[in-house]
Amino acid sequence: MFIKKLALLLIIGGISSCYYDVEDELYITNNCELPVEISFESDVNPIIQQSCAISGCHTSENQVRVNLENYTGVISTIENGSFQSYTFDNLSMPPASPLDACTIELLKNWINNGSLNN
Repeated sequence: MFIKKLALLLIIGGISSCYYDVEDELYITNNCELPVEISFESDVNPIIQQSCAISGCHTSENQVRVNLENYTGVISTIENGSFQSYTFDNLSMPPASPLDACTIELLKNWINNGSLNN
């Protein structure tokens, strides 16, 4: 009887220890096709205008919030860290729908690689 219980325990243990990892789930990679050189005017500004500087949000119409209608306004939020905090860290901006992973990667690359130069 002991041998049967031991055999059953080994079979159950062996079956429960089988685990098949899916490589795509373990190593998530963004297959984003980012431009080699990211510029504010052609790459970043369209994102800002579509997602942030919309009516009722970050425009000159709304004096309470930060104005992101131009390069100067965007750079000021990057310099004080609020852009990164709201957009990348706590993902609260834009509130209507979060930016996709490739857009976030593009913005991060632009910030980290010379946002102050264009």
